[in-house]
Amino acid sequence: MALIEGFDIQAVAYVAPVLRSEVGIEAGAIGWIFGAFLTGAAAGSMVIGPLADKFGRRPLLIGSTLVFGIGAIVTIWCTSVESFLAVRFLTGLGVGGAAALIVPLTYEYTPQRLRSTAAMTMLAGLPIGSVSGGILSTWLVPAFGWQAVFLVGGVLPILTAAIMTPLLPESIRILAVTGRDSEKMLTIMPRISPSCPSTATRFFIFEEEKLSSGSRVTALFSEGRAGTTVFVWCAMFANYAVFYFLASWIPSLITAAGSSLSVAILAGTVFSLGGIAAALSLGKLMDTVARPAIVLACASTVAVVSILSIPAILPSIAPTFIAILLLGMGSGGAQLGIITLSGQLYPTMVRSTGVGWALGVGRIGSIISPVVGGLLISTGWGAEDLFSAAALPALMSLGALLALAAIRPDSRIRPIDG
Repeated sequence: MALIEGFDIQAVAYVAPVLRSEVGIEAGAIGWIFGAFLTGAAAGSMVIGPLADKFGRRPLLIGSTLVFGIGAIVTIWCTSVESFLAVRFLTGLGVGGAAALIVPLTYEYTPQRLRSTAAMTMLAGLPIGSVSGGILSTWLVPAFGWQAVFLVGGVLPILTAAIMTPLLPESIRILAVTGRDSEKMLTIMPRISPSCPSTATRFFIFEEEKLSSGSRVTALFSEGRAGTTVFVWCAMFANYAVFYFLASWIPSLITAAGSSLSVAILAGTVFSLGGIAAALSLGKLMDTVARPAIVLACASTVAVVSILSIPAILPSIAPTFIAILLLGMGSGGAQLGIITLSGQLYPTMVRSTGVGWALGVGRIGSIISPVVGGLLISTGWGAEDLFSAAALPALMSLGALLALAAIRPDSRIRPIDG
């Protein structure tokens, strides 16, 4: 699921040169199309997250997956900037909604000792999908046209939704907390533990109270959660800002520093590979230490040091590539780790809300930072100045994560006789 999302998030980037030549869409308009998608993704995360806490994860995950699959396919028939803006916004709604739900569901069906490992491994699909999509597009576009990228990006999520419909269970934790459907719990429990009879009257449920009056968004700031929410949002906003700034401008900055275009493109790929490596390795560390935010703070420290070192070593290729790899590991690993951590810091009844709003706030940073980078470049800022400027949001993310390091999620579970 995450791999398909990663593919679709970068779909327009794969076909941007062809859109300019075949459809007549200028580079500036393509930037607005990127923005429409990211805006839709932010809105989708913020809207679908609370709805999933109220109505359940399963139906909204399947529905969000269908929406972004259909949106990707409809993109094939777009012929104007306006149609691309509308359809990519719709597609973003589905992607954002699905992204807000895959972490809570993974978390709620994974043993406590492996939750971060499972969530980070699953989220590694995002950068893997992005990188593999770029490789696949180099074959699809020349052979079948730019429409083939969106056809693949649409058919895969629709097929995934079709598979999930009969196989994906509702979160048993949200069923337990809400007490809505004990019959579903009776059918799900034997699938989790074959030794558990389908007529069991004994379940393990969270020691959590139901949500008091007020919306689920306001609940993120109640009962002592205000500080947690503020620091999570600050970390997400700053990390997304620096990550998308670098992902958008690293090739241009490397070229401006005197390297060839092929080296610059490879540098962008190395940055993405660093994120994949971090996602596959940081999860186990997060499960091991008592304060997983410390692991993410260490990753952010690596990102800050790497950003500040790059201006001193440009344009030397080998040292620059090492620094960019470490930068991708630090910023990409922290980004996926913060998403994972946000799923642990909130109780079941507001978990999707917490993840969804954290993602939404983060995506606001992803919308703003590339635009700011473009404005700074247009005013004459050089590569060294821009890398130094990127260290500021990285430091902000580091500071927020250090504050979160003092917070430990409470996941107490107790048996209840029924």
